[in-house]
Amino acid sequence: MGRGLGLSGATNARDIGGYATARGPVRTGRVYRSDALAKLTDDDLAALAGAGVTTVVDLRGQSEVDQLGADRLPPGVTAVHLPILDATTDLYRLLGELIGSRDAVRQRAELADGGGERFMTDMYRWFVSDEGARDRFGALLRRIADAGGTPLLYHCTAGKDRTGWTTAVLLTLLGVDRDTVYEDYLASNPIVREAAATMLAGLRGARVMAEPELLQPLLDVRPEYLAAAFDEVDRRFGTFDGFVADGLGLDAGVRAALADALLDGH
Repeated sequence: MGRGLGLSGATNARDIGGYATARGPVRTGRVYRSDALAKLTDDDLAALAGAGVTTVVDLRGQSEVDQLGADRLPPGVTAVHLPILDATTDLYRLLGELIGSRDAVRQRAELADGGGERFMTDMYRWFVSDEGARDRFGALLRRIADAGGTPLLYHCTAGKDRTGWTTAVLLTLLGVDRDTVYEDYLASNPIVREAAATMLAGLRGARVMAEPELLQPLLDVRPEYLAAAFDEVDRRFGTFDGFVADGLGLDAGVRAALADALLDGH
């Protein structure tokens, strides 16, 4: 089933609905995940308006917004800024510093021999271990519950990590099986790798990096990244339900509201 919104300026924008659960399928046309919306065309704006989106939640940090641009949104859409990353886990700050240094020795020291993969798994564990990050992920899920059936879109920069973890949590909470959660998560790869290939070729051509392929682990989504977050859930909270209740602060009422809004036949 096609889920993409067909936006030329946000190629990772897609519906999270359509997946099966024991209580009925996840409704389509209610919640969308995406990459940043700064490059939307006029046609994209019309498509977003046509999808009925009334609220857009931007999970990027202010430095990303300043560098990449604020979202372009149709008239009347409510914009909410809910930054997730902090100075210790800011992937985009790290990328900027490493690339800007033009220091091949430093770039290799940071990223070679599994360094990039370790950074990513550490960041996914931080999504779960950090109280402030949990508060913001929880706030986003409460906003989705409060929106009820009103279409809402959330995004980060590439729509793969912060957005990917949010979606994994939401789908799991709704009762989507773990294999399908991973399938949805990994669906970002064909999209982000196309953009990454262009970026890496540009870095090599400009002689900014001697080994731009060292960045690939930071640009992908990989099963082990998502597994690191779920492992941290089990380690800190014992169960996923414990994480939702005690880590994200979502009570039974919020969970019921999410199910009412997003599950057909509930």
